[in-house]
Amino acid sequence: MRKENSTNAINEQFLFQICELNSAIAIIGGRWKSQIVYSISQGNNRFHLLKKELPNISEQVLGRQLKELETHAVIVKKEIPETIPVGIQYVLTNKGLDLIPILESLCDWGKRMLRVKRSRFARRLSLWTVLLLNLMQYPAKLALPISFPYISAR
Repeated sequence: MRKENSTNAINEQFLFQICELNSAIAIIGGRWKSQIVYSISQGNNRFHLLKKELPNISEQVLGRQLKELETHAVIVKKEIPETIPVGIQYVLTNKGLDLIPILESLCDWGKRMLRVKRSRFARRLSLWTVLLLNLMQYPAKLALPISFPYISAR
């Protein structure tokens, strides 16, 4: 827990005052919250279903993230009647439902950025491959003593 007068807390308060976007990101920020909200929207509304959908999250972290989402009124916890022991399901509030198209748009944006990143990587890789092949084929053109003992030039 952070002290109220710490530099981080003061900076956070300042950012929340100047832009509501910072508040929104704080609510859904973190490694798992957006995926939890999206998973609940897809019907994984019980703890064990969320754990199954997100196998790399620990139970402690999942519980904490659900509690924070509940605190911010993104989800509500409801008892399932006539279950022994009492079953709990998580339901998106109107805030949570409003968040789903935003998360889907962010996901689409992320996919586009990943494609751009991969294509840039592929271009760099192909340039390095061409350079390496040229070096292997014509090492004498460089004024360096380069040899490739395990790769023969054709």
